Amino acid sequence: RDRLAMGDAGLRANRVLHLAWRGDELLGACSSTYQPPWTPEGCGHWGLLSVIPEAQSTGVASALVRAAELRLAAACEMIQIEYEYTPGDEYSGRLLQWYEGKCGFECPSGPPRNDRRYTQFRKCFKRV
Repeated sequence: RDRLAMGDAGLRANRVLHLAWRGDELLGACSSTYQPPWTPEGCGHWGLLSVIPEAQSTGVASALVRAAELRLAAACEMIQIEYEYTPGDEYSGRLLQWYEGKCGFECPSGPPRNDRRYTQFRKCFKRV
Protein backbone atom coordinates (compact mmCIF):
# COMPACT_ATOMS: atom_id res chain seq x y z
CA ARG A 1 0.00 0.00 0.00
CA ASP A 2 2.87 2.39 0.70
CA ARG A 3 4.12 2.05 -2.86
CA LEU A 4 0.68 2.72 -4.27
CA ALA A 5 0.51 5.81 -2.07
CA MET A 6 3.57 7.25 -3.87
CA GLY A 7 1.28 8.30 -6.69
CA ASP A 8 2.24 9.03 -10.25
CA ALA A 9 4.69 11.93 -10.06
CA GLY A 10 8.42 12.28 -9.49
CA LEU A 11 11.39 9.95 -9.75
CA ARG A 12 10.00 7.42 -7.24
CA ALA A 13 6.58 7.22 -8.84
CA ASN A 14 5.04 3.81 -8.44
CA ARG A 15 2.72 3.92 -11.45
CA VAL A 16 4.02 5.21 -14.76
CA LEU A 17 2.24 5.52 -18.09
CA HIS A 18 4.64 4.92 -20.99
CA LEU A 19 3.56 6.72 -24.19
CA ALA A 20 4.62 6.14 -27.80
CA TRP A 21 4.50 9.12 -30.13
CA ARG A 22 5.16 9.67 -33.83
CA GLY A 23 5.44 13.41 -34.21
CA ASP A 24 2.32 14.84 -32.62
CA GLU A 25 0.34 11.58 -32.90
CA LEU A 26 -0.08 9.35 -29.85
CA LEU A 27 0.33 5.76 -31.07
CA GLY A 28 0.03 3.79 -27.87
CA ALA A 29 0.38 3.47 -24.12
CA CYS A 30 1.40 0.92 -21.49
CA SER A 31 1.43 1.26 -17.70
CA SER A 32 3.99 -0.18 -15.29
CA THR A 33 3.57 -0.52 -11.52
CA TYR A 34 5.93 -1.68 -8.78
CA GLN A 35 4.43 -4.31 -6.47
CA PRO A 36 0.69 -3.74 -6.83
CA PRO A 37 -1.32 -5.44 -4.08
CA TRP A 38 -2.62 -8.22 -6.37
CA THR A 39 0.90 -9.50 -7.24
CA PRO A 40 3.29 -11.69 -5.20
CA GLU A 41 6.20 -10.19 -3.24
CA GLY A 42 8.91 -8.80 -5.54
CA CYS A 43 6.61 -8.72 -8.55
CA GLY A 44 5.85 -5.79 -10.83
CA HIS A 45 3.03 -5.45 -13.32
CA TRP A 46 2.52 -3.92 -16.71
CA GLY A 47 -0.83 -3.50 -18.36
CA LEU A 48 -3.18 -1.08 -20.09
CA LEU A 49 -1.33 -1.88 -23.31
CA SER A 50 -3.05 -0.21 -26.21
CA VAL A 51 -1.90 0.73 -29.72
CA ILE A 52 -3.99 2.47 -32.37
CA PRO A 53 -5.01 0.08 -35.18
CA GLU A 54 -2.93 1.91 -37.82
CA ALA A 55 0.26 1.38 -35.77
CA GLN A 56 -0.33 -2.26 -34.80
CA SER A 57 2.24 -4.81 -36.07
CA THR A 58 4.87 -2.05 -36.44
CA GLY A 59 6.80 -2.65 -33.19
CA VAL A 60 5.06 0.01 -31.10
CA ALA A 61 3.66 -2.47 -28.55
CA SER A 62 7.02 -4.25 -28.31
CA ALA A 63 8.79 -0.94 -27.64
CA LEU A 64 6.26 0.02 -24.95
CA VAL A 65 6.59 -3.37 -23.24
CA ARG A 66 10.42 -3.13 -23.39
CA ALA A 67 10.28 0.28 -21.70
CA ALA A 68 7.89 -1.00 -19.00
CA GLU A 69 9.96 -4.14 -18.35
CA LEU A 70 13.25 -2.21 -18.17
CA ARG A 71 11.72 0.09 -15.57
CA LEU A 72 10.32 -2.81 -13.53
CA ALA A 73 13.56 -4.84 -13.73
CA ALA A 74 15.30 -2.18 -11.62
CA ALA A 75 13.09 -3.00 -8.60
CA CYS A 76 11.37 -6.34 -9.24
CA GLU A 77 12.33 -10.00 -9.69
CA MET A 78 9.40 -10.87 -11.93
CA ILE A 79 6.50 -9.35 -13.83
CA GLN A 80 2.86 -10.41 -13.87
CA ILE A 81 0.28 -9.82 -16.58
CA GLU A 82 -3.32 -10.99 -16.89
CA TYR A 83 -5.68 -11.44 -19.79
CA GLU A 84 -8.80 -13.36 -20.80
CA TYR A 85 -8.58 -16.17 -23.32
CA THR A 86 -11.49 -17.72 -25.21
CA PRO A 87 -10.65 -20.76 -27.36
CA GLY A 88 -11.55 -20.22 -31.01
CA ASP A 89 -11.65 -16.41 -30.69
CA GLU A 90 -9.18 -14.82 -33.13
CA TYR A 91 -8.32 -11.90 -30.83
CA SER A 92 -7.75 -14.25 -27.87
CA GLY A 93 -5.47 -16.36 -30.05
CA ARG A 94 -3.40 -13.30 -30.91
CA LEU A 95 -3.08 -12.41 -27.22
CA LEU A 96 -2.03 -15.94 -26.29
CA GLN A 97 0.62 -16.04 -29.02
CA TRP A 98 1.95 -12.61 -28.11
CA TYR A 99 1.97 -12.79 -24.29
CA GLU A 100 2.93 -16.44 -23.83
CA GLY A 101 4.92 -16.71 -27.05
CA LYS A 102 6.77 -13.59 -28.10
CA CYS A 103 6.83 -11.90 -24.67
CA GLY A 104 7.87 -15.10 -22.86
CA PHE A 105 5.28 -15.15 -20.05
CA GLU A 106 4.35 -18.49 -18.45
CA CYS A 107 1.11 -19.36 -16.68
CA PRO A 108 1.38 -21.65 -13.62
CA SER A 109 -1.93 -23.24 -14.64
CA GLY A 110 -0.33 -24.58 -17.84
CA PRO A 111 -1.70 -24.28 -21.36
CA PRO A 112 -5.30 -23.09 -21.77
CA ARG A 113 -8.11 -25.64 -22.00
CA ASN A 114 -9.45 -26.01 -25.50
CA ASP A 115 -13.10 -25.79 -24.45
CA ARG A 116 -14.94 -23.13 -26.48
CA ARG A 117 -17.68 -22.87 -23.85
CA TYR A 118 -15.41 -21.10 -21.33
CA THR A 119 -13.45 -17.89 -21.24
CA GLN A 120 -10.36 -18.39 -19.11
CA PHE A 121 -8.60 -15.85 -16.91
CA ARG A 122 -4.86 -16.19 -17.56
CA LYS A 123 -2.43 -14.90 -14.91
CA CYS A 124 1.12 -15.21 -16.21
CA PHE A 125 4.63 -14.43 -14.96
CA LYS A 126 8.09 -13.75 -16.33
CA ARG A 127 11.41 -13.40 -14.49
CA VAL A 128 13.38 -10.23 -15.24
